[in-house]
Formats: sequence, structure tokens, C-alpha cells
Amino acid sequence: MNPEEKIEVQERADRDGFWKDAIARFLPQLVQRMLPELYEDVDWTKEPKFLSQELRDTLQRPAADEHNAPRFVDVLVQLSLKNGGVKWILLHIEVQGDGGDNISYRMALYGCLIFSHHHQMPVALAILTAPRPKKETVGSYNTEQYGTQLFYRYNCFEIEAQDDKALLESDNPFDLIIYAAKKEALFKGEDKEQQKFKYLRELTRLLADKGWDEKDRRDLLILIARIINLEDKGLQQQYVADIKAMKGENSMAAMTFIEKFFRDEGVAIGEERGRNEGRREANFETARRMRSAGMPDADIHKFTSLSFEELGTL
Repeated sequence: MNPEEKIEVQERADRDGFWKDAIARFLPQLVQRMLPELYEDVDWTKEPKFLSQELRDTLQRPAADEHNAPRFVDVLVQLSLKNGGVKWILLHIEVQGDGGDNISYRMALYGCLIFSHHHQMPVALAILTAPRPKKETVGSYNTEQYGTQLFYRYNCFEIEAQDDKALLESDNPFDLIIYAAKKEALFKGEDKEQQKFKYLRELTRLLADKGWDEKDRRDLLILIARIINLEDKGLQQQYVADIKAMKGENSMAAMTFIEKFFRDEGVAIGEERGRNEGRREANFETARRMRSAGMPDADIHKFTSLSFEELGTL
């Protein structure tokens, strides 16, 4: 695999991870936005059950596939209804807009496999993050042979078709995820990092004025920062300085966001080297990232528990 292919695989895996986390964290808001009738029937006081292993068993993917970054995010969730019933939801998310095989065929195939395995037809939803080829039919699959016909219809949500103004003014937090994903697909050219910075700052300030729960806003901002993926170090420092300067009764706890964002990045690296050594390495990695973002040692010491002597060795 050449370097360009490795970068593409990594970017695809990053997007897959983003969508899986976004669905898990804001599932009720997603269902409310894309399947409003189902949202009204679900008993949200009962925790949704994500059936990752059951889905893998159902689809029976070859072992070799597990070593490749997936092109699609497949999520199966069991939801309890207010009338005591259950529904199985297959959320099949296209994360590579101009690639992949016929999505309608896959949706029909997965629907049939789930029906065979669970003896219940899923509520199927495909979220398209980029336009499909014009010749491809989305929303349904139909095949017929000698008087035998299979017709499968599924819900389809196209991100590019959503109105920017409506997304930004919406009271549904998931609409900001949709907006960020829509803009992320447009970041191109030499000023790509400037474009990222512009939208990340715009969404951060918008979130500060939303009356949503502080934890929801913080987690939402972390997800948005992941999908926008600002890489320019200078712009990262400018962004951190901007959110640290935010004030007012409705402003988010910016330092809480910074702490979690940098700590999570550090922990992810540290865990690869073992739990015990990983904790120490994670603290150092967190400190390095916070320092590169222009944060003072006093704040780094507070969030990482590293001594000032240890910080001097960075």
C-alpha cells in the first residue's frame, strides 16, 4: 500500500469512528431529526441497546475484512417502544460519498439477513454524506425473476440536500453534526485549514449561545472538532485562545472542553503502550499537545498532575 492509500484508509477509519461515536452519543436526537414518527413511539427512558456483536454475526463478514478500514458504518440498535414492543434499527451510513457498491442492493441484502436472523424486519436508514452516482437509485431496491419479485424500501437522508440556515437555527443538536459533516466535504485547496478554522470557530460560538445541557454542548463540540479536524498548529493555538476568551452566562466551560479534548487524544496514544505505562505517557502526550496549543504550564500542571520539573523535560 502506497502512502496515499494509507492516508485514505486512515481518513476513512477516522470518519467511521466519528459517525459511530456521534450515533451512540446523540441517538435520540438523530432519530428525532431523521425518523420523527419512530421517535414519538420510542420509550427513551429505556436505554437503547447497541447490538454490535449480533450485527457482525448476522452479516458474517470474512475474517480478512476485519483487517481493512470499513467503508461503511453499520449500526444495529434495539429500541423499546412505549407500547412494550421492540424495533431493530439498522443505520447504514455511507462515509465515502463517491465510492462503494450499489447502496440499495446492500440495504436490501442486510435487511433480509437481519430479518432472517432476528425474525423481525428492521427500520432501515441510510445517511448519505455525499451525492451518489446519478445512475444509482437510492431509497429502494427492486428485483424480479419469472414472476417472483423482491421490493425493499428504506429511509434515506442526504446531507448535501439539507439547508445550512435551517441546520444552524435548529434546536436539535444533531443538526450541527450534520452541518459540520456537510462542510467537511467541501474543505479543499490551499486555504483548506483556514476554511476549517472558520467553521470550527463559527460552530463553537454558536454552541456557546445554545441553551442546551453543558455536557451535551461539550461532547457535541468534541465531535465537531473531530470531523472538521483542524491540523494547522498556528490556527489550533488561535482557536484555543478564542474559546478561552469566551465570556458570558451562556458560554461553555471552555477549559473543560480543552481538558477533555487533549486528554482523550493523549489517552488514545498511551493505551497502545500498555495500561500502566500508558497513563504516564498519556499525561505527557496531553501536556505536549496543550503546550503546542499555547497553554501555560500552570494549566497543564492542573490538568495532567505532572510536576513542573516533569514539564521542564518536555
